[in-house]
Amino acid sequence: MTPRIQKITDEINKTRGKIAKLQEELPILLRKRAELENAEIIRLVRSSDVAPEELAGVIASISKQSLTFETHDAGIIPADETEKTEKDGDATADKK
Repeated sequence: MTPRIQKITDEINKTRGKIAKLQEELPILLRKRAELENAEIIRLVRSSDVAPEELAGVIASISKQSLTFETHDAGIIPADETEKTEKDGDATADKK
């Protein structure tokens, strides 16, 4: 083999080795990410002041895509709740 061909062949083998190593590392990284995501979800659920039945309803609504959220000064709340909040706010303003 000529030196140029040998050099390219060596680079191919080196690249294949790197690819094999990365393919071994990828599932480990994916598993670690999933574990961290799950831990964050568990932390959020445990820190919320929501009854399990209410949480199940929210999750079911989200999975059906029938519940949307909007961001307001009060935080992120369901869109149908924003109408109630805005109405309550208007009523409070009228009383003053």
